[in-house]
Amino acid sequence: LAGVATLMIMSSQSDRTKAQLHGVSGLDSMGMATKTDAQVDFGIFTHVSNPNMLPEILQYPLEDMVNSEGSRGMLVMYVMTKKEFTDFLQWVNISAADPETPRPGHLVKLHERCRKHMAAANANMGPIHRVRIITPFDLKDAFLSVRHRLGEQRFSKWFRHTTYDAPKFADALLRLRTLGNHAPIFRFDVDVLFNKYTKTDASSIKMAISSGIADVKACLNDPYVQDFLVSQRYSPVEVSHMKDFNAWNVAYSTRANPAMLATLGTTDASQWKADGGWGNFVPTPEVLQQATDEEAMMKFYGLQKVDGVDILQPTTPSSSEDAAQRSEEDILNLGNAYIGANPSSSVISGSALSVGSGVSVDMPPFIHTDLNIMWIDDHIFDRLTQELKGTKRHPRPERVGTARVVKARSQPKNLAKYTLEIYMPTLIYGIFMDAWVNNHSSSYLLKYEPMDIPKTDALSDVYAELMAPTTLGPWSEALGKVRKYGRELTHA
Repeated sequence: LAGVATLMIMSSQSDRTKAQLHGVSGLDSMGMATKTDAQVDFGIFTHVSNPNMLPEILQYPLEDMVNSEGSRGMLVMYVMTKKEFTDFLQWVNISAADPETPRPGHLVKLHERCRKHMAAANANMGPIHRVRIITPFDLKDAFLSVRHRLGEQRFSKWFRHTTYDAPKFADALLRLRTLGNHAPIFRFDVDVLFNKYTKTDASSIKMAISSGIADVKACLNDPYVQDFLVSQRYSPVEVSHMKDFNAWNVAYSTRANPAMLATLGTTDASQWKADGGWGNFVPTPEVLQQATDEEAMMKFYGLQKVDGVDILQPTTPSSSEDAAQRSEEDILNLGNAYIGANPSSSVISGSALSVGSGVSVDMPPFIHTDLNIMWIDDHIFDRLTQELKGTKRHPRPERVGTARVVKARSQPKNLAKYTLEIYMPTLIYGIFMDAWVNNHSSSYLLKYEPMDIPKTDALSDVYAELMAPTTLGPWSEALGKVRKYGRELTHA
């Protein structure tokens, strides 16, 4: 928590600091610095966790992805593996004290390898090189600047995390690099950009980008939107496929694992080694299908069938005038939306997430919390922004984020062990943090569009309470003090 708060302080410094970020030479290689007469209407950012993926990625229609209905863009791929990033941070710490410290040879080789792939990717792009493949070394000046500011102990504490959210630091720098250029940056997960569906047909990505550009313009043109986060959506579940495991596996930002049935197949003992380590159990498609119960899935996500509609729809909050009855009904029917992210409307960092300039400057990248809260952090980032910046009354124009992309998740391995020991704990951490952002008993109503909330006197009164100009949760209140006084949080 302190790490996130400190990053907030860093990102809210004076214009001098922002000017330094714009002037960092390493950031120019991130892709948005090009010929002054070049058309650059948007940027795509994605993290590549394994450099061995690059040769295959170069076989995708990259040129098509950076051309979307008259708009031209840049694709920035950030290559960062866990081991190499750990080694890079060690080099940063040493280099901060001794600037002449040579770069580790294996990191230099990775950097040069990425440069070669980047040259190949741009070979047929014409005069404008629209693909950038970067490594942490392209950001070394920024990392060194942060290291000098924080000191070795705090720098190592906050940046040693190598969970999936660590690359969002590079994403945040890219957004700062493009401030004032009116070119939104869209963040995609790598398995959304590059999968079996986009290998020959990039139409879903192009649609997400064109919709994203329109959504950003709508946010900027809406006089009631002060600042924003906006994204597109993962595939929904069609009513005709609600019994199909694969339909649930690629849908929504929260995985379907917790709602799967515990069967002899899914709990196979070979997932656990005697020493507590990981086995190599791969359930068959038949096992996965047998463990998929559509009623359990709908309860978990808070979805329902609606006559005449082809896809499952979010369950509507209770219209009861009695608060206790309303709470009892909603906790049983609303699923994830009651305790976490609304699967039908929450922002998704892997699906063309775009962030307003004010959020880019005032809010830190949502990374490096001591306990990993993956799969819900983008939703919490949005909620925290609304509380701190006072935008929850009108966070976005109505009905934005309608494009759909496919989250091509792989078939799960060690299903029970992974779900019980990794996925559920991190999801529950996020649920707690969601409550710390806003702990009003009816805060879940903020996860719905106003027109989707029943019109009753009781709910109108509750909604008015939720629109309070002050923060309504201990975490958002604490970070509000950080923003106001410019001091880190303490344990007190």
